[in-house]
Amino acid sequence: MKVILVVVISYLFYGCTTTSTINPGGCGTTPFDTVCLGETTVPSEHKELFLVSSNQAIDVISSQAFKDDLANFIKLHSTSGKHSAAWSGVDTTSIPQRLLQEVQGMQISTFGGIKGLFYKVFYGTKALEGDAVGPILLNRWFLPRSSASIANTIVHEAAHRIDFSHPSVKKDSKTANCEPPYLIGSLIEKHILGSNWHPNENMHCSYILNKE
Repeated sequence: MKVILVVVISYLFYGCTTTSTINPGGCGTTPFDTVCLGETTVPSEHKELFLVSSNQAIDVISSQAFKDDLANFIKLHSTSGKHSAAWSGVDTTSIPQRLLQEVQGMQISTFGGIKGLFYKVFYGTKALEGDAVGPILLNRWFLPRSSASIANTIVHEAAHRIDFSHPSVKKDSKTANCEPPYLIGSLIEKHILGSNWHPNENMHCSYILNKE
């Protein structure tokens, strides 16, 4: 009975959250202040958090430091190891520009309730990418969290939309962490946090754990 009560209360809290719509969503900083997310509908209490997250995501994608770090990983680590298959057959030099084009106008919304709880408990799913034209859906059961973590997720989902995948995620998470969506997201988080970044070996690619 207590379990049912907890589920019902949780559904009411996470399923009926008051939301705010921001249009456009967060934008980059000059000279990328014209690059903005599209319509963003998020819990009202986390509105500012999402604006900061999208600003950080766009700024890092645009930065030379991110481009150099990504290029270095691709040069040294993308052609060998179990994760290499997920990197093959694509023009890796165009990734930052393609990500920037993808986040321009990209819509974000959230989901919660029983669905969100199910995805959290059984899959650890922080977001669903939706289809190519629908909004990215972030799981409210993983809120609040840091703006850097949310920026990581936003760009991870954008990476899916430019045709990157992490085929190893269900069988080998450490390999998946070095596949494009997770690796790119980790680098976003790394460059937002700088010296405050403390990577977790179970969540981030082993090749970047001891970098800045």
